[in-house]
Amino acid sequence: MITKCLLAWYMAINSFSMGITPTIEQIELFQECDSYLPQNCVQYSDKIIEKFAIEDVETVVKIIWCESRFETTAHRYEDITGDSGLVQAIPMTWGWVENKYDIPKWDMYDPIYGFVQFNPEHNLTFASHLLYDMHGYTNFNHWNASRWCWEDTDKWLEMMRNEQ
Repeated sequence: MITKCLLAWYMAINSFSMGITPTIEQIELFQECDSYLPQNCVQYSDKIIEKFAIEDVETVVKIIWCESRFETTAHRYEDITGDSGLVQAIPMTWGWVENKYDIPKWDMYDPIYGFVQFNPEHNLTFASHLLYDMHGYTNFNHWNASRWCWEDTDKWLEMMRNEQ
């Protein structure tokens, strides 16, 4: 249902931009989706749908929520890793991806978001490359530290709903 809801929002946002009014069925689906998607997830629906395989969208949404609660400026200061952004990118791992793919350098200044790791476009591009291109297969192991949070959808939904 998470993927279905994110797709519905993605299509609605694109329809709104073309002046198409949603149907009653779509509006009812959006109301139902309130209990399946984090409140601030919808604003990134286009980037998530465009950067990740449809079969991975649900896991990606859950990982982002677990890692950052969809806060672009999320940053872990209590240790030296400096995990940052939506997917909590680590500087060293960012460097691996940056060296191989066309993403800006870690801590490069972005006039809107501050540092590039806080830019949702760059952060999600990083995650997509890490997930698909670095290993040649889909590998969510880079987010093992939060697996307890995102692996079980029912438990995740309960945690997410309790925080909404």
